[in-house]
Amino acid sequence: MSQAVDENDFRRGLEKLLRDIAAEMALDVTGPYEEGSQQLLLEHGTRILFFDRFLTLLGWNLGLGGNVAEEARIKAETTRFLDYVGLNDQSRAPVLIIEAKAWDKPFVRPGMGEMRATEKQLVVEAIKHLNVKGTKGKSPVVGEWHEYLEQVAGYVRTSVEDYNHDVPCAVLASGRWIVIFTSPVRTFVNGDVNEEHLEIFRDEQILEKAEKIHRLLNRRRLGGIAPHHIRPTQIRHYLSAETTAAVYHAVLVSYASTGAKFFTQIPQIRIYPALILQRDDGTLLTVLDGNRSFRMDLDGADANELQLLTSHLTAVSGQAAALLESCSVELGMDLQPFALTDFPGFQNEVAGSMLGATSTAKSYVRPINGAADEWIIVTGEAPHYLVNLPVVECRFHDWGECRVVGQQIGTAAVSTPRTDTPRSFFVDGQKYHCAHQTIVDRRAELCHIAPLDMRTCCNACVLRSICWSAADLAHLPCGR
Repeated sequence: MSQAVDENDFRRGLEKLLRDIAAEMALDVTGPYEEGSQQLLLEHGTRILFFDRFLTLLGWNLGLGGNVAEEARIKAETTRFLDYVGLNDQSRAPVLIIEAKAWDKPFVRPGMGEMRATEKQLVVEAIKHLNVKGTKGKSPVVGEWHEYLEQVAGYVRTSVEDYNHDVPCAVLASGRWIVIFTSPVRTFVNGDVNEEHLEIFRDEQILEKAEKIHRLLNRRRLGGIAPHHIRPTQIRHYLSAETTAAVYHAVLVSYASTGAKFFTQIPQIRIYPALILQRDDGTLLTVLDGNRSFRMDLDGADANELQLLTSHLTAVSGQAAALLESCSVELGMDLQPFALTDFPGFQNEVAGSMLGATSTAKSYVRPINGAADEWIIVTGEAPHYLVNLPVVECRFHDWGECRVVGQQIGTAAVSTPRTDTPRSFFVDGQKYHCAHQTIVDRRAELCHIAPLDMRTCCNACVLRSICWSAADLAHLPCGR
């Protein structure tokens, strides 16, 4: 959906929201910002009537399974509760903090003594005073507003100092007024306090400048929302040359079983070249050209194995290069794939999250939602998860050789590709097959491609150095 459509939908929804609040507050009041209402909205009521719907209009999802945490608890010197925290869709890292106040809470006013300043200047001076540990009694603003700013500053600082996370946006609002801190870390942590990092909207301005509010706070911008995959021609809807942080080769792998069920079914693997583009906010976008896929088609003869696989890898490499070039043209920049070790990983939670989430292992393989036996495998600088030849010459591709040293798997060699557990695309004697029991045991909790294939030789996989440490590799029996 285009930005113009999103902004128009937001404005229309905001108009209705404000009319509904006006009707709720007093039947004789025609606008929510007019004087005369006899019903005051306390903070809880403001949240229900205004903020919940306001966030929904901005594309955020509240409730179970959503990407907004309400009354989120963080622990610093004291336990703090954040009214709303918007989360990145993929990393679950906090990207938006909202401190909500009651509807009738007045906007910022000067403190003791007169101060000739605009509203922005007054807020800026109050933050400068706060940053040097100035007291409430000597603040340029009234004590209540000193406390408001102190709350927001505390959330931002806790995020940085205790959880090493920079929150890109913070909001202090009542509904009648909205203050948006567009660079809260610079403002409250680094001491770079100026009007450029501050946006204020009051009363009728909230509707008049609805499009600007949407651009600053919408989920698409802050929350990392993106389709599971996009075409090269859609890239500029989600990032630009300036916001592109990294690019990685990847493949979409589609796995299927062929043959009659009465006999051993044969695995059929199709490879779709892909790219993972990393945006500067950490969002990962998968780029696919669904018109080109390549079947991995091997037979049992070792000579043909190498010839057929080399042909397959060459074809995939050519299409991967073409996809990279297409994306470079769309972005107007020369994209160069990053190393696999630079990839941040597919993950649902952030280690040390300020919301108390537990960390999860970094993954280079992501299953496709709603599709069994389909995965995205990140391959870094390489266009395929298989290398041209295993990096180590090893006699343990052969079950008989493993038997000689008492390390054979099972009672017989894998003579036919199999789809049941353990899955094995390559067969005994082929250079990409592993028949060694110790290797299979040790890799059980390490192998990223295990759902696809459990017997592919580790030395034939580009993820080898990700799965195994250098010390572990040195102790493997390969080649001995």
